Amino acid sequence: MLVLEHRWATLCAVTGARVAATVELERNPVKAVKLLAESLVLFRDKRGHLGLLAEACAHRRASLVYGIPENEGLRCAYHGWLYNAEGRCLDQPGEPAGSTFKNQIKTTAYPVQELGGLIFSYLGPEPVPLLPRYNVLVWDDVAGETNGTVIPCNWLQVMENLLDPLHVECLHGRYFTYVLKGKGGDQLQEFLARHAPKAHEEGPV
Repeated sequence: MLVLEHRWATLCAVTGARVAATVELERNPVKAVKLLAESLVLFRDKRGHLGLLAEACAHRRASLVYGIPENEGLRCAYHGWLYNAEGRCLDQPGEPAGSTFKNQIKTTAYPVQELGGLIFSYLGPEPVPLLPRYNVLVWDDVAGETNGTVIPCNWLQVMENLLDPLHVECLHGRYFTYVLKGKGGDQLQEFLARHAPKAHEEGPV
């Protein structure tokens, strides 16, 4: 788990100029998330602020996936407890006027940030590292699309593969070019013009 615990992890994509598909959080401001064996709920409140909380309400363990976004956070649909993005309980309907019991309640909450049409979370120890501002996330002229699938595989091998920069050039660069060449030069040039304009301008690979 350490490979993920000390890094920002991508939760989902949002609608934006750099994301072609209209996806998850814009359709539904509350989303169930499973990450590092934790059941969590990602939400956007009425002011547009993001939050990532433990899925189970601290009161009676009802699922906050059914929670209602409000200006200051997410309200549990069962008894109405209201949590902000930091996990603090702000309101408890039914408590006597002036009750401070809510001040003792805090549920698990993790930092989240939105960048480049994606939402990232950090589940590791403090201090929270800066979210890397990779070019692909901050360039104005980057276009992309999102998709997902369930792959029956060892998650650690996948993570090691994603963190291995050398294979990208060998496998996704040279080998992919080799396969496209076998399908015809026109198809290769069309692909390069669409997805790698710099390589296309420099001439055949």
